[in-house]
Amino acid sequence: MKRSILFIIFLFFLINQIFSISNEFIDIRIATINANTNDIFSRKAKGRFTAGTYDYKRILYGWPDAIWSSFTTIKIDTPGNTLAIFGSASGSFVSDPTDSFDAMNNSKNSCIWSKNNIEIKQEITIIKNPRDNINYDTFEIKYTLKNNNTFTAYAGVRILLDTQLGNNDNSPIIVNGEGRITQEKKWTGLNVPDAWVTYDNIDSPQIKAEGILSLFGATKPDQLIIGQWDYMKEDASLWDYEVHAIDITDTAVAIFYNPVTILAGGDVVLKTYYGIPGLSGGNLNITKSVDKNEADRGDTLSYNLDYINSGTTFISNLIIWDTIPLNTQFVDASSGFNLTGNVIYWNIVGILSTNTAYSLWFKVLIGDTTGLFIQNKASSSYIDDYWNIKEIKDSNTVFTNIFTATITPTLTITQTHTVSPTYTVTPTYTNTLVNLDMELIGSFPNPVETVVKIVVKLTRDAELYLKIFDVSGEIVKEINKEGEKGFNTISWDLRNTKFMPVASGVYLYSVEAIVSEKEKIKKSGKIAVVK
Repeated sequence: MKRSILFIIFLFFLINQIFSISNEFIDIRIATINANTNDIFSRKAKGRFTAGTYDYKRILYGWPDAIWSSFTTIKIDTPGNTLAIFGSASGSFVSDPTDSFDAMNNSKNSCIWSKNNIEIKQEITIIKNPRDNINYDTFEIKYTLKNNNTFTAYAGVRILLDTQLGNNDNSPIIVNGEGRITQEKKWTGLNVPDAWVTYDNIDSPQIKAEGILSLFGATKPDQLIIGQWDYMKEDASLWDYEVHAIDITDTAVAIFYNPVTILAGGDVVLKTYYGIPGLSGGNLNITKSVDKNEADRGDTLSYNLDYINSGTTFISNLIIWDTIPLNTQFVDASSGFNLTGNVIYWNIVGILSTNTAYSLWFKVLIGDTTGLFIQNKASSSYIDDYWNIKEIKDSNTVFTNIFTATITPTLTITQTHTVSPTYTVTPTYTNTLVNLDMELIGSFPNPVETVVKIVVKLTRDAELYLKIFDVSGEIVKEINKEGEKGFNTISWDLRNTKFMPVASGVYLYSVEAIVSEKEKIKKSGKIAVVK
């Protein structure tokens, strides 16, 4: 019986090509073998790792099955003047990748690889986010270099992370104090920044990841390069590197720890962090409210905007704006407002990270031609002084239902002095709402070369939201308009959110009609773009 159990355990590890350490926030995969070397979508290199989130979003290339494009280089000046990739055949594994727990009971994976009688221990450990110390959503990448020689050695490490957020293999990278890095750049010595973040989309990020370089116990690197992965991969430059004056199209982060003295029998420890971002820099929160959930035509609505900087640094160039709802009339607003067309906005120099709450307000008068509901949302833009990048933040959406009048005839009989009674019809007005339904008529023309019109039919007035996606699921364009009962057309000029023409191919779209938070309906379809 014991032999059978041992055989099953042995068989499990034999066929298991990947170890995973994961929780409800993050998932790190470590390859246990070398496999599928000719297939980039399933290739595995023993000892290397990749990472994703609990909701199945990549934060490093290859997750969950292709574990090879992020790797670590070991530079040994003495003995041997050697440059080698951790886990490669030029050295040997003293200890294969194994899952365990650290002293704090955190999940970790460790392995030891030896080269020139120097043992390099790699430990990947899930830890609490260093910034807020709340969620276990970050992993520590730690290397311990132990000199087993009888003389002093000199060795260092380069960690190359092949960033990919979601399906974006050119995920934008932002460095604290400098903003977005679009061309290759190198930092050395004291100029190496504290941290960097990367997004799946610079305009409306849904996935974010952060690397911490020199805070919360991380070992400050001697050099950092944000650059093109192709130029730093394993068959290209592994250490000495001159940046290229070109736009990056496949982002990667190279973290360098130059060779240092390691006495005979001694060791050196190097570590960095990567994972879900904690709270850093400025962070504006806007909460919007309206004084009426239901109203009649001719009523006044009062909107209130409460905002607060809950972050850790100053935010500047703050602008908060809102749209005067369709078929309403502006009445008044808090001081300092500007009104351009149907947009009201306030220019605010900036606010400190004092967690002090501020408020703005404005009032509108509901017109006679207003639809069945009024929907409204505020927005803001500001510069986060820590990351030196423009942020866009929206408030929540508020709704006010406007009731319709339905005529219900009441038949009464009044006796008069004539032989026949008189019949009188008295109308009674009752506020009722029509149930929302939407029919997707289609997109015309399809295929399309220049402009496509998407047609829907509504049973009542509703706000329409159109979203265009590419086949990978990335949002290409968003359009919204006030929809009316009956047929409605939404046009798309085949341009993306940056107003650039889209490429030929198949695009997916969804149209959502919204009356209130509880009453909404969505339909979807496909568009073929040919050019």
